[in-house]
Amino acid sequence: MPRHPFQIRGDSMFPTLKNLQEVEIIAISSDESINRGDIVVFSLDTDPVKTADKKLWHVKRVIGLPGEQVIFRNGSVWIKNSVGEEFQLDEPYLQNDSSYKLGIRNYTENGKGNVDYFEPVLDHNQFYVLGDNRTGSSDSRNFGAVDAGLIKFRVVG
Repeated sequence: MPRHPFQIRGDSMFPTLKNLQEVEIIAISSDESINRGDIVVFSLDTDPVKTADKKLWHVKRVIGLPGEQVIFRNGSVWIKNSVGEEFQLDEPYLQNDSSYKLGIRNYTENGKGNVDYFEPVLDHNQFYVLGDNRTGSSDSRNFGAVDAGLIKFRVVG
């Protein structure tokens, strides 16, 4: 697959990716799997008349996979898989600073992070995506799950 240059716009993936940083992306074919932890590029703009350079592209990390449920619990992300098992997501890419990690406190009672918040179970073709800068990212918490068909690229370098 050929690599293409892509410039990051914004701080939603900080500290992993920085505003105006140049990265390389590759197209994702329909038979390729998308994995948890992948950093993907997608547009929610489905206007067929707009060319790729006119669309707003989002760069986010895949957190939840089809059939799973994302749970925000005590300031951490948990996953409930399709057989009902729950596990805390290991996110070494987040800064230790709790302001980057927490970012989910708005979804818990009184912002204390002490009440579980459950997202809907993902459909067979949906992914849950979050920015690494949890307090400064518009992501699936805002616009919902992303259909697989909208995910066009993977960041590779």
